[in-house]
Amino acid sequence: MFSPSTALENFEITDHLKKNINFEKQLFKKIRSRQWSDVVNIYRENFDQAHKVIATLRETALHVAIALGSEDIVKELLKILHANKKEFENALKYKNDQGNTPLHVAASTGSLSTCICVAEAEPSMGNERNKEGKSPLFLAALLGRREIFFHLHSICESHLDTSYYRKEDGETILHCAIKREYWDLAYRILLLHGELAICVDENGILPIHLLAEKPSAFPSGCHLGWWSKIIYYWTPVDVLKKIDTSLKRREHKFPENCQTCFSFIQLLWRWTKIQVGK
Repeated sequence: MFSPSTALENFEITDHLKKNINFEKQLFKKIRSRQWSDVVNIYRENFDQAHKVIATLRETALHVAIALGSEDIVKELLKILHANKKEFENALKYKNDQGNTPLHVAASTGSLSTCICVAEAEPSMGNERNKEGKSPLFLAALLGRREIFFHLHSICESHLDTSYYRKEDGETILHCAIKREYWDLAYRILLLHGELAICVDENGILPIHLLAEKPSAFPSGCHLGWWSKIIYYWTPVDVLKKIDTSLKRREHKFPENCQTCFSFIQLLWRWTKIQVGK
């Protein structure tokens, strides 16, 4: 039987849905055309709607602003998010279609200053995993973004647990650094987490197994011509300023730009022996 009240209720729901869709379309157009001042104003005036995931983009305006490198806009949006934090506690943890939080996006595409701003706004995001099981810090290590990794670690440290440095398949940030030959990053990671020396992935591979497959890490594995040797010796690299002297040979015959790599190899071997001994 027809009910006027039911018809009115359905009309109100439909009308409300249309308004939401129109609002979302308007915000999407502003973001797509990079009218950031308008986007900020929309966020400020209609935060309860604007902070939600935009269906068309499959992410929030903050995700997009970070990815596009709009640092000033990121800071403005973070201020608005902070002002509404009590009412919308988890607004900063909204994930996009890949399961990435704003900190994931910052760690993989953003600048150091953007990463610091986002991490300081919500340090607990350091433990959040995306659909691939990666934390923001894991992504930074995977991409060799050393400065970003250690700044994020410093900011998020009190909120981190052991899940941040390994994926569900067991691969750790140390595995990633060795595979990609980020020796200075691997060295510092091992100083932070010595236990990673005996962590295996889903195939039972230890970090030292991966190292054994990297002959280029050892002098005997480098076969360079005379011209290549000259270039190699004079190539400027960032060498760690502080290296444990107990790990250095008194007389080493390898070039100085290999010192970080060799210090890491020695430290990894020592940690592996200690952990296996236990």
